[in-house]
Amino acid sequence: MYGLLESMDDGVMAWNEQGVLQFLNVQAARLLHLDAQASQGKNIADLVTLPALLRRAIKHARGLNHVEVTFESQHQFVDAVITLKPIVEAQGNSFILLLHPVEQMRQLMTSQLGKVSHTFEQMSADDPETRRLIHFGRQAARGGFPVLLCGEEGVGKELLSQAIHNESERAGGPYIAVNCQLYADSVLGQDFMGSAPTDDENGRLSRLELANGGTLFLEKIEYLAPELQSALLQVIKQGVLTRLDARRLIPVDVKVIATTTVDLANLVEQNRFSRQLYYALHSFEIVIPPLRARRNSIPSLVHNRLKSLEKRFSSRLKVDDDALAQLVAYSWPGNDFELNSVIENIAISSDNGHIRLSNLPEYLFSERPAGIARHRCCRPA
Repeated sequence: MYGLLESMDDGVMAWNEQGVLQFLNVQAARLLHLDAQASQGKNIADLVTLPALLRRAIKHARGLNHVEVTFESQHQFVDAVITLKPIVEAQGNSFILLLHPVEQMRQLMTSQLGKVSHTFEQMSADDPETRRLIHFGRQAARGGFPVLLCGEEGVGKELLSQAIHNESERAGGPYIAVNCQLYADSVLGQDFMGSAPTDDENGRLSRLELANGGTLFLEKIEYLAPELQSALLQVIKQGVLTRLDARRLIPVDVKVIATTTVDLANLVEQNRFSRQLYYALHSFEIVIPPLRARRNSIPSLVHNRLKSLEKRFSSRLKVDDDALAQLVAYSWPGNDFELNSVIENIAISSDNGHIRLSNLPEYLFSERPAGIARHRCCRPA
């Protein structure tokens, strides 16, 4: 059996009921800073300090599956994701432990989350405002400092965030997005900060840890709970994270890109947002103007959207000049998001992919669609 274990890519160690180490492969020895040959036959408790969760599982011959724990070995702390397999036999129990480096598991998890694809090259640069955004976006990509993106709903804050990530040295790293509005405080707490393992539950990697070496995108940061604002500030200022129900500091290296649709300074004055976190985020702020202030970019946005739809529909799409002029004239309270939705809808309903003035929704000929109010943006830069 041990010959089979030796061929595994995982770190593997095995011991009997008395705790005598019977097998230790090279990967496990390297992870725990042990000499594989010299450790054979010694009691495991003399080699490493086992975490409490693992000791309890061994005592009750209970298995563990992909639990993050911390060993102390050779005067060093070692983080690992472990799986414990008890072998219960009449002559006595034995145990097989599989070990993965935490960083290796994080890379595996983040590789499954997908990558972001939007770049500055995909942004229309036909108007001064968009060229300004590209200029400041590229500046924002040069360092590890946090960035705050302000603007109305639908102006493309996440697309700008993706472009900043892909322009930066972190482009090969993870891009983890968190919508601060969608989580209840208690759920977001564990998801955002992680949690230490308990008797009943496995430890949980946080969004901050998953973003390590990459970018953490925080949408609508004004909704972030106060205790999580403190945790985020600790990461920005000190580069460390304290998990919920844990005391040890975990090094975290992330670039924070946050967005807001409101004036955070007003929330600070109302004691509804951390003043220190606001100062940290406000150090590099980019205000994205509404689409009505970027009318010169609308023709390019329309044509780019039609090109992307051509690939989906496998047909040629074109728009008449008078229809395009009406699209430019409309105020677009829903901004880029509304424009893209309208273009897709009229492309589907048009005859032979030819978009005429008659294909446009009736409300585009009024200044504002009924029942939709203009969004309030944060203050200008």
